[in-house]
Amino acid sequence: IRKAYAAARRGEGEEATLALQKEIQVQRCPELLAALADILLEQDGDRNEIRNLLEEALRKQPFNPLFRCMQLDQEVREGNWAGVENELAVLRDSLSSPVPVLLISLRHHLACGERQAAREIAKSLAQRQGEMTPWQKFQSKQLFQRMQKP
Repeated sequence: IRKAYAAARRGEGEEATLALQKEIQVQRCPELLAALADILLEQDGDRNEIRNLLEEALRKQPFNPLFRCMQLDQEVREGNWAGVENELAVLRDSLSSPVPVLLISLRHHLACGERQAAREIAKSLAQRQGEMTPWQKFQSKQLFQRMQKP
């Protein structure tokens, strides 16, 4: 999974997804399903495939908050913002690190045009670089770049 995320960060998304798809053919473990969905989500991949992967991962591990974060991230990217902040608050309490929730929240506020709220979240994320996985650092960098655009 780490190699797939590293490939995706290098811009080798197709290589990453193919490697994960190959592994999933051997073993449909929830972590592989979620990783593939996460990479496809970042690449604006097929929404139905992403949805199906996340639903299967959640059926296998229904109480995994990271999988629910990914599902909520997909909803935000699709413009389904109703109740997002409430769900994010619930998820924030179930995670050891608030970084996944902050990333989704930043994406949500940017999509809604709420620049001031986005700046506050970006400050919090910038202070949490040490807590981030390389993939989360990649995502935050992408979002920070979006903030620079008018």
